[in-house]
Amino acid sequence: MNENINIKRNLKKVLKQQKQTTKSILKDAGIRDDLFFQYLSAPNRRIPAVWIRRIAKSLNISTDEILLED
Repeated sequence: MNENINIKRNLKKVLKQQKQTTKSILKDAGIRDDLFFQYLSAPNRRIPAVWIRRIAKSLNISTDEILLED
């Protein structure tokens, strides 16, 4: 459960650091933004690994930047 919280925190941090808006990043990754924000705000729901890979690919970063803590 704690790992899930860390991934969400890191994902939020990575998305805030980008010059693009979060909605445009999600659109590029092919993820519905309303569904993404539902998953992000629900404490007991895990972000699907496919979404993390798609977001990383659309930002040209490695998935480790999202998954690993700073």
